[in-house]
Amino acid sequence: TARQYMGASGTETAALAFGGIEPADSSKTESYNGTNWTSLANMASVQAQNGSGGTQTSALSFAGRMPSLSPSVQAINQSWNGTSWTEVGDLNTARRFPGGTAADNTNGLCFGGGTGAPGNVNTANNEYINKDIKSKLSIVYFLKIFNILNLFTLIIIPEVTKTNKKIKI
Repeated sequence: TARQYMGASGTETAALAFGGIEPADSSKTESYNGTNWTSLANMASVQAQNGSGGTQTSALSFAGRMPSLSPSVQAINQSWNGTSWTEVGDLNTARRFPGGTAADNTNGLCFGGGTGAPGNVNTANNEYINKDIKSKLSIVYFLKIFNILNLFTLIIIPEVTKTNKKIKI
């Protein structure tokens, strides 16, 4: 289904796309096997402009926009188990367009994002571990962070600088 501002997880041959705007906000979930897209179970709630991470069979979707809310930012988290979505613990701060990463549906990190109108940014970090939300220390302002390279730059590079160790990339 053609849409924008959706969550995603997986690899180029085992991917998952979920939520987004098509032009209305969507709860659709689709998997990709490297050749074809297949429709799967809808998300538990509509979610667009969301952060995400994980694999095709174990993913997280967090925060984002829901047009029925005022303001339209949300704090919900949804967990995908390969078959269905379940709403799990809310973030401490509602936001849209957060950065995020997740190894699977039990461990993830949501950071930054907008808290309302464009230009309103959020410095909060929330860590998701086994269905429990924990606040992390604030980081530099972010409005849109969509790739793991930015997370690598924020976490790994400062540590290398502190210890004077060299790593090959």
